[in-house]
Amino acid sequence: MSQNLLPTSPAGAMATEFLQVFNSADKTVQERFLETRLSTRAKKEKPVTEYLSVVEKAYRQSGGVEVVRVERAEPNPFVFHVKAKHGDHLAKIFFFVDKTEPNKIGFFGFIPLVDPLATEDIPKQGDRLNDIDAKTEIEKRVLLAGEKDLFSGVVLVACDNKPLVELAVGQAQKSFEVPNRVDTKFNLGSMNKMFTALSIAQLVETGKLTLSDKLVDVLPNYPGKESAEKIAVHHLLSHSAGLGGLFERPEYDRTRKYLSNSDYLPIFANEPLLYEPGTKGVYSNEGYIVLGAMIEEVSGEDYHDYVRHHIFDPAGMNDTGPFALDETTPNLAVGYMRYDDDPFGVEPRHPNHMFLGWRGNACGGGYSTAPDLLRFATALKSYRFASKHLTDEFTRPQGHMKSYGLGFEVEDYKGKKVVGHTGGGPNSGVNSALKIFWDQPYSVIVLGNYDAPVAQDMASAIARFLA
Repeated sequence: MSQNLLPTSPAGAMATEFLQVFNSADKTVQERFLETRLSTRAKKEKPVTEYLSVVEKAYRQSGGVEVVRVERAEPNPFVFHVKAKHGDHLAKIFFFVDKTEPNKIGFFGFIPLVDPLATEDIPKQGDRLNDIDAKTEIEKRVLLAGEKDLFSGVVLVACDNKPLVELAVGQAQKSFEVPNRVDTKFNLGSMNKMFTALSIAQLVETGKLTLSDKLVDVLPNYPGKESAEKIAVHHLLSHSAGLGGLFERPEYDRTRKYLSNSDYLPIFANEPLLYEPGTKGVYSNEGYIVLGAMIEEVSGEDYHDYVRHHIFDPAGMNDTGPFALDETTPNLAVGYMRYDDDPFGVEPRHPNHMFLGWRGNACGGGYSTAPDLLRFATALKSYRFASKHLTDEFTRPQGHMKSYGLGFEVEDYKGKKVVGHTGGGPNSGVNSALKIFWDQPYSVIVLGNYDAPVAQDMASAIARFLA
């Protein structure tokens, strides 16, 4: 375990220099490094003193670090894992090299690394584990993560649509010590994009839309007409429309009650596109907001009503819905997040009410349970939402985003196709993952009410056990 694990590439050399400065514990040296090595753009986004504050706090929490693994050797981002010299803490450090000043740091950050499945040896090659051994290994690690308070949530692994592993750990409500249950409702984050995509597939199947329809033809009153003339439905589905992430926009107000997806459009629709539609892929919540507005326009129904009638009800997903923040919803987990100034995740978690908006929308933020998502997986593989032709089209990799189809993540585990989606992010208290083995009998569902990436990492590790 040492900095020698870092490659000698420009990004690796930059990271090596950063760690030497970090471990020096010398504030003057750290400040000088940040002043000279941060790009002009990075220093415009926030002052050097804020970056220095992150470095100083990370050092206080860790007493210095050692590299234990390089996760991603190429930029952007360059990602590696470190272990604190004091205490049993791990963190992921990521670097973005500035595009206009390639010898400078465009951004860097720490994410607490909390999933033991991400750091223990797991099968990567050779034969998969049999069901009995897989069940034993999965249960052991999930229970360990729960005991250490690294994971709070539900893990459901099914074979032939029947639970092989079904575990709930942690608490849904810490103030009253309410335990999580297998049927607890968790925030899905971006997993809702699957429901939006399938709704579009249904409207295509009934002849009300085509994937090549232009935005301006579906939403003639869309505020940004020039953009609307360039963007097609398939661009929105594949994150290649040139739209952004929404939540970083200054005009976005987490406290406002947005009643429809169209209510969000004035936030971004008149802004210039980030790139020409179809030329690249950048993950976009705004694109799915537009798809939600299309569903409302074409179907004549409220988005949530449409999804309820055409996705949830046919699948028997009775515990799934948007569930607004000011509603009293039984058996619903509160999310618990760490603040972004807690690099190694050593401070108490906090309820995520201030992070959540009033209610979910077409890009995410709804709630569901592990049993309901198993019903969804069963219905999807049975082609109950859309024809085999359209379902297969939506669940194949395409476009400019690696391992993404049209509203679905499409991964390869040892040659096996796995379809689904993840949700949540760092410092959000939202974390979820669904992985459906398309040609094998397995489904993996991990829902959590702590920060990402613990649920995604756990789901990926479980999928490797089964592949």
